[in-house]
Amino acid sequence: MTRQDALGPVARALHLLRAVAEADQPLSATELASAVGLPTSTAHRLLQLLREHAMVDLHPVDRRYRPGIEYYRLGALVVAKQPVAETARPLMTALVDEVNESCLLGLHLPESRKMMFAAQVESTHALRFAIPMQVPLELVWGCSGRVIVAYLGEHEIAATLQHADPSPVLGIAPPKRKAFEADLAAIRARGWDFTRGEKIPHSVGLASPIFTARGVIGSLSLTIPTVRFEEERRDALAALLTEQTSRLSSALGAAGSSAGASIDMPDCP
Repeated sequence: MTRQDALGPVARALHLLRAVAEADQPLSATELASAVGLPTSTAHRLLQLLREHAMVDLHPVDRRYRPGIEYYRLGALVVAKQPVAETARPLMTALVDEVNESCLLGLHLPESRKMMFAAQVESTHALRFAIPMQVPLELVWGCSGRVIVAYLGEHEIAATLQHADPSPVLGIAPPKRKAFEADLAAIRARGWDFTRGEKIPHSVGLASPIFTARGVIGSLSLTIPTVRFEEERRDALAALLTEQTSRLSSALGAAGSSAGASIDMPDCP
């Protein structure tokens, strides 16, 4: 009896889920079966069950499997329960008290090469954005995601860009790699990023990365309606934001400040 023969159906399904999540790209049923040592017919049957519960998704054209929306949702909920949000909230509140603009905590979802917003402290302005929490979002669009990508390893940066979808707001294709890497280098040089309306229409955003001792885990961002944004305030807002991300990173065990030049990140390209 082989090891896989001894596994029950739950364990086999978990092996398939792990293979889907850890793969660098979507895989066919045959490739997944080979990766986990299952007969192809068994893998097909288990994958169909996982599809019925939205744990995996089968692309109708290439017939390859990707993580499903329910898999994303459960992962997001688990990440949201980490103490990062509890640690971040007082710092976010202090920042909002000072600038009166909404502050968002974004967390990296490395298995899916996405991010999500896990917590928000809103401004007191009547005009502000209703931003959904715990929803997987693209990393390459918007400053809240790009400041995370800037501190990933070279392989992860390339894979994130390769699998990125067009902008949900602008409707344009993901940036070319050379231009994207130049943007990331600029982010690392200053420790923050600024974008206009890439994730949320009619908004501007400023974001700075959050680190632990193991590397980048997310970002803090300010989201401001375009009609209220004053260009001359940008650098001052960025300074206040990076000050709070530096404090949060220190509280989470990172050495140095949140600025790229001050963080020891050996895996950065």
